[in-house]
Amino acid sequence: MKISTSLKLLFLAVIFFTSKPLLATTLRINNNLTTDKTNRIYASLQEANDDIATKAGDTLLVDGSIKIHPDFNCTKKLIIIGPGYFLTQNVGQASTIPATLQYINFLSGSEGSVIIGLTFSSNNPNYSPHIYVNGISIIRCYLTNGLTIMSSISNMIIIQNYFLSMGSVGISVNNPNYSFSGIILKNNIFNGDLYISKSSSYIKTIFLNVEHNIFLGNVQIETSNFRSNIIASTTSTLDIVSPSIQNNITLGTQFSAYTSNQSYKDNTQLFVGLTAANNKSPDGQYKLIAGNAFATAGYNGEEPGIFGGTEPYVLSGIPTIPTIYELQADAVANKQDGLNVTIKARVNP
Repeated sequence: MKISTSLKLLFLAVIFFTSKPLLATTLRINNNLTTDKTNRIYASLQEANDDIATKAGDTLLVDGSIKIHPDFNCTKKLIIIGPGYFLTQNVGQASTIPATLQYINFLSGSEGSVIIGLTFSSNNPNYSPHIYVNGISIIRCYLTNGLTIMSSISNMIIIQNYFLSMGSVGISVNNPNYSFSGIILKNNIFNGDLYISKSSSYIKTIFLNVEHNIFLGNVQIETSNFRSNIIASTTSTLDIVSPSIQNNITLGTQFSAYTSNQSYKDNTQLFVGLTAANNKSPDGQYKLIAGNAFATAGYNGEEPGIFGGTEPYVLSGIPTIPTIYELQADAVANKQDGLNVTIKARVNP
């Protein structure tokens, strides 16, 4: 079968752009296939983790599927990458099916693991990442039930995620005796509450940075700084302990006592909304209207909210690997002429 020039160029591009970040082995996870260890294809995340050939630092690429992946105990340092979410609303991937999981337990041995572009099922309130160890990074994931801290931990990164968490807490701590520190919380959308108890029965839990998030629920937190966030609800109650509550904007007057923070009148004044052309997605609606008065209201003149700062939110949580966003192929092929395939791909930020 002949391969078109476009397809050959794509193969070369994938090899070039993935050679550096994927020096370790790359494994494919597809729950519609039979495990084939020779070709590093696995039907489940657990099989890939448990295979003696899988080493710390390996990358697991999880294919989109209508089947939900079962719970998974991660015991190695792995980079686990899915295709993202809201893939029917935002242009970005050729396939619009997400990779949906029940939950992941990050256990001893998984320190330093990273998950990107995964969706967690809403079928059970326990379906979420469960964090037992240090150094876990949760990036560009769709978290229907938030995430749960299951031990005293440190040095965790939580950036560019979409927390659905309606009626529940975005980040929960499973025991009042657990402490944590060095947690970075940036450029996330919180539809529900962010409630980290500071009552006398709880050990101190201090975030390092809470910046460029959008909060639609209540917020109770202690942090080194709380900057460039948007509180997009008049009913949100805020209980924030921080020496640096700066350059946030609120739909209400919750920060009226802090001179560097500002209020706005309504969300249609600030966000493009769901009715804007090319912004029909739940996350795309939070782009700021071009030229609005708050475009540089963030800390150091940055744009406030999820699309500002050094880690701007990426629509649909599409991962930082080459993406095939369009595929065209002839309906009929023959041995003489082959099959002409044209693929459009791009490298994502």
